[in-house]
Amino acid sequence: MDQLDLSSAATSVNRLDSASPIAGGGEIRIDRVADIRRQIADGSYDTPEKMDAALDRFLDELA
Repeated sequence: MDQLDLSSAATSVNRLDSASPIAGGGEIRIDRVADIRRQIADGSYDTPEKMDAALDRFLDELA
């Protein structure tokens, strides 16, 4: 039987990753996920306007 033992440092890093803003603090917004899935299914998720806005935010981060 395979076994994996994690050190206390690795466990702490996992907790920090889960609490990061990118991870959303571990909370999943089910309503938002459902809305995005609906948009993807009906083809309205990727629009030129959304792509332009995302590119603008990305370029602002680089500046």
